[in-house]
Amino acid sequence: MRELVLCGDIGGTNASFSIVSIENKATEILLIEKYSTSSIQDISDVISKFLEIAREKGYNPQRACFCVAGPVENNKYAKLTNRDLIISADDITYKTKLGYVRIINDFEGIAYSINIIREDDLLVLRNGEKILGTKAVIGAGTGLGTGILYFNGSDYEPIPSEGGHCTFPIENSDEMSLVEFIKRRLGRSTFPETEDFVSGYGLELIYRYLQDSYDCPKDVPSMKISETKETNECSKATYKIFKRFYARACRNLALMSLSRGGLFIGGGIAAKNTDMFDDDFLSEFLRHDRFGSLLEKIPISVITDYYISHRGAAYALGNIG
Repeated sequence: MRELVLCGDIGGTNASFSIVSIENKATEILLIEKYSTSSIQDISDVISKFLEIAREKGYNPQRACFCVAGPVENNKYAKLTNRDLIISADDITYKTKLGYVRIINDFEGIAYSINIIREDDLLVLRNGEKILGTKAVIGAGTGLGTGILYFNGSDYEPIPSEGGHCTFPIENSDEMSLVEFIKRRLGRSTFPETEDFVSGYGLELIYRYLQDSYDCPKDVPSMKISETKETNECSKATYKIFKRFYARACRNLALMSLSRGGLFIGGGIAAKNTDMFDDDFLSEFLRHDRFGSLLEKIPISVITDYYISHRGAAYALGNIG
């Protein structure tokens, strides 16, 4: 039976809402709208406005699932990690009159989508040795999300994770200088998190650390760094470091999860900068004295569909009846 559901992905920079059809666990996005998260005061107001647009087009969903960039409590409540915004299922249900609202972490949404992902949604970096084992997802955007999936006998089911906030491993004195710079900029007393290096604001921090060594524009935002990584020498140097750190974060997740079923790289930065995942990236991923041969067996793919979490959210709803 075909059902239309409301899905959303609420991140630190952007929030998007969609109408997705589910039929026999197959999903299709029928309508999608994107908003700036910084402009949202009450998420229920934005959802209500989107529902008005959807109903004008003949879509009348009764169930909803929202992916949120932050830790989630009981599938009912979340606060964004990088934005002062509360998402409450009870409040949304009351104000929008939806019949059912579920909240999941944004990387749970991406993780659920691995069950239905299509070949043309992926850029394969390494085929590895595909086996029916644990899978993992990671992705940098405004922050850094991670997730682990285990096979429950019929589907891959995600385990919520806040792995982006683990302490980041530093290997030499040059990197330690960057650590001290980031600690000063962020006012941190503890060692910086992986997200402080591998994220949109991580890109900006690395750029600011390097910028005095180059004759280049100062304090460039992350999107502009991406756009000028071939023309601005500081952007180019920033991306070289960022790529190394991203590969290191992927390597650590692959080892922690033993993701022999595959490692999937999602998030906005990956989808918009697929050229970053080159031989240098893979060399850093495989650089491990003791387990390099094991890492060679892990399949790696980049998720190129920017809105894949919406289909994952719909799949999550389809799995609970």
